[in-house]
Amino acid sequence: MILAALLAALGFTPLAVALPLNITGVSKEIEAQLRASLSAGRYADQPTAETVAYLLDKIPDEVAKALEPFGYYQPTTHAELRQKGERTSFRIRIEPGPPTVIDEVEIGYRSDGNPVPDPGVGADRFPLAPGDQLNHGRYEAGKRAIEDALANLGYLDARAVVHRVAVQRQAARASIELSWELGQRFEFGPVSFSGSPLNDEIMRRFVPFKTGAPFSRDQLLIFTQRLLDSGYFDRVEILPQRDGGVEVPLKVEIVPAARDRYRAGLSYGTDAGPGVEADVLRRWLNARGHRGTVRTEVSTKRRLVGTEYTIPQRRSSEAFYQAALTWLDEDTDSADSTSVRLSLSRLRPWRNWRRVDTVSLLNERSTIAGNTETSNFVMPSLSLSRKKGAERLIPESGYVLRATLRGAAEALASETSLLQLDLEAKKIYRLGSAQRLLVRARAAATWTDDFDVLPASLRYFAGGDRSVRGYDFESLGPEDENGEVIGGRHLLVGSAEFERTISGNWRAAAFVDAGNAFSRGAGQIEAGAGVGIRYATPIGLLRLDLAFPMTESGANPRLHLVVGPDL
Repeated sequence: MILAALLAALGFTPLAVALPLNITGVSKEIEAQLRASLSAGRYADQPTAETVAYLLDKIPDEVAKALEPFGYYQPTTHAELRQKGERTSFRIRIEPGPPTVIDEVEIGYRSDGNPVPDPGVGADRFPLAPGDQLNHGRYEAGKRAIEDALANLGYLDARAVVHRVAVQRQAARASIELSWELGQRFEFGPVSFSGSPLNDEIMRRFVPFKTGAPFSRDQLLIFTQRLLDSGYFDRVEILPQRDGGVEVPLKVEIVPAARDRYRAGLSYGTDAGPGVEADVLRRWLNARGHRGTVRTEVSTKRRLVGTEYTIPQRRSSEAFYQAALTWLDEDTDSADSTSVRLSLSRLRPWRNWRRVDTVSLLNERSTIAGNTETSNFVMPSLSLSRKKGAERLIPESGYVLRATLRGAAEALASETSLLQLDLEAKKIYRLGSAQRLLVRARAAATWTDDFDVLPASLRYFAGGDRSVRGYDFESLGPEDENGEVIGGRHLLVGSAEFERTISGNWRAAAFVDAGNAFSRGAGQIEAGAGVGIRYATPIGLLRLDLAFPMTESGANPRLHLVVGPDL
């Protein structure tokens, strides 16, 4: 009351607005916590002089309580009302005192009251160790991490029977003791499905665990994601059936996706020109999960009709057999070609890579530099790919790696013998919150004794939207005596692009591309550079680039437009 009378005498009668806080002496994290917890900061009414005195009296105790979770148990707080000009505020100066240091961390487990060995989720899961500063937020996070790990080992009923933090305030020391009563360890029981259009044999491909394995929440998440990623189903719900026993059966209730998917749309790219695209997917043709696709594409430079038939393998949800038949008619600045390709493939995971083993039968009629040839090839190939971040259309970071090895033998119904190795990499680096660096490279080589009989699809060309910008699509490569581009045995292309968000969905970019196709040696490296605008759409970035040829004197700049995912 004395302080209230003094405040009134100084002119601090009912105030028009709540007073701001001026806090010094602590970290930004602690300051934010204080602003959220102090009564003086949360008071929203017009405080009277008596209220101001009451709030000042509360500040030291509230500061002490707010600092304890951060390991400070001996703070000194100076709070006063300050007026600077017409501005009045609470000024709070804090000396946190010595931080509390942990002397000992003891973590144990019991079953029916008897100690048991560490089940595999010991101190490595707990973020505090002897010598660390006590932090109750990290302490609680460590408890949750251990409990989650125990649940993933099948200890669904584990409970913390000892959770003690003993603090010696004056000595600024602490010890932690944690102990869990594990209870029984639960196991996965049999899995039953309802609502699926596929038979149980195919459905079991998606189960990532065996009956009798320790019950795990993480495994349930993997199971759910596999089902949803398959494309067969619209909704999935997995219901554990706990009936008092150790074994937990699972009931999986499924809502299938629409059996057929139809898509059609307009397309445009400076490489292919304006066009239309359409495809039809039947998600399942029978109870064994076979699926089929028919697609077509018509543009000014490219016409395509193709169909695929996919058969899931029984042992893995990520392994398939696939047959594909494609007719393609394509016109570029360097070649006109019409081809029919029949491919038989096996797709499967392999050591963290995606592996595709293929045998292709190719019939192609090509016109290159005025010469028209028809050739046939039987080509086995092996392709490996690896992606990170490609699940997002516009990833902040990620990469794609691809390697393809293909060959043909004249003795096995091919026009000539050949061996080709094609390597490709793309990497996205995050630079701060609004910038990215995109780097890509591709290198390929061909070994053959009769290059002249190779069709356009087995030769290498450079130039275009996804190659060396500033040059027409596939307009770069070795030339004949008349200056006509005929394609090369080898390819080397690289690019670096800097991109920055400028506003909302809009981005700006600057880039440099370089490379070419060659027949012997390194040959002439062509380069292009330019700037571009990006706009984020539901199907990826729409990219509009103005590229300048750097190594072709007198050449005009070229616009490039393309839309799609980054990786």
